[in-house]
Amino acid sequence: MIETDVLIIGGGPAGLEAGKTIALENLNVVILNKNFKNKQTQLVYKSGLEDLDLFVGNSLLNEVQELAMVSPNKNKVTLSNDNINSSEKGYLIDSEKFIQKLKKETIDLGCEIKNETKAVSLEKTKEGYKVKCQSNDTDYEINCKILIIADGYPSNVSKAFNIKSPSKYANICQCLVNGIDMDKIEFHFGSISPNGYIWIYPLKDSKVEVGISIEGDGHKKYLLKFINSYFNLNLKDIDVVEAKVPISGVINNPIRDNILVCGDAAGQYNPFIGGGIISSIKGARYTGKVAAGAIKNNDCSRDFLKRYRKLVMDDFGEDFNKLVKVRNYAFSLNDKEIDSIAISFEGVSFYNMNLLDVLKRLVSISPKAILKLGKLL
Repeated sequence: MIETDVLIIGGGPAGLEAGKTIALENLNVVILNKNFKNKQTQLVYKSGLEDLDLFVGNSLLNEVQELAMVSPNKNKVTLSNDNINSSEKGYLIDSEKFIQKLKKETIDLGCEIKNETKAVSLEKTKEGYKVKCQSNDTDYEINCKILIIADGYPSNVSKAFNIKSPSKYANICQCLVNGIDMDKIEFHFGSISPNGYIWIYPLKDSKVEVGISIEGDGHKKYLLKFINSYFNLNLKDIDVVEAKVPISGVINNPIRDNILVCGDAAGQYNPFIGGGIISSIKGARYTGKVAAGAIKNNDCSRDFLKRYRKLVMDDFGEDFNKLVKVRNYAFSLNDKEIDSIAISFEGVSFYNMNLLDVLKRLVSISPKAILKLGKLL
């Protein structure tokens, strides 16, 4: 029997960051890592890294100077250092290397990570939870005061406690294409990726990472068709990395007595532009802060833990829930409407514009926007 203050199920960014935060409070942490792998290239922004005092280290693949939104007829709305705040500069990172960096930091702080290990049963105790674990052919039990669920989307552990996972998801996949030289990120919208978008990330050595995020199936087929058309290639197949990501905003109730849910399992993923590392780490830090406070106050009740949800909602949760409506509006547009919007934004300076300013401009262009986004204005 292993005794610990906190048991975290999930060894991704959210689970690791929650473990680091709790370990800094001199509490014991065990993390179960079933087999987390993330070989995606991710876009993170300078402001997000600075807010969290994060360093990408050797995971940096490229620094982004320009980003272009591309409409079906190839109109481009370009964001660059000339027309946006420089704090929003982007970095392309290797997720696998970034997570390895987090893992080392977590271990250095004294957290115990049990790899290739899964939770097979959970039982409520007077002090918290008893979790039966399985690693290869070995079974053992862990007693904890607080259980943190960070097993990604969809969360199998959350189901055991009748905690609703995010209601909608997108299928994403991406692949590496060689022999292509580009110096800016591009996001492509329209019928080429129904209910979603395609991105191109410029890497070094004449390589790009091309990916797609759509609701529904057929993502690999749409991606292959785009790659062949846009780069004038004749590929028969592509080797992709695939995943499902939540797109319905943060969940309403990520807590129970002695339980907290964070990361993708809690819907802490930007539902419009994608990307979950920064928001997952933010959510995980709030998780760790509240969990540590609960243990030190000897109160792991739902009533004490509910402050975690308020911290998340005040920081980014409310914005993410608004972005669900923006997503629904944006992906309801046909190609002609997208082209019209792109033309109207050409040459616009975004330096001092916020989301509300952009939405107001959309309403002036597209009557449909007032119906879909009216409550956000």
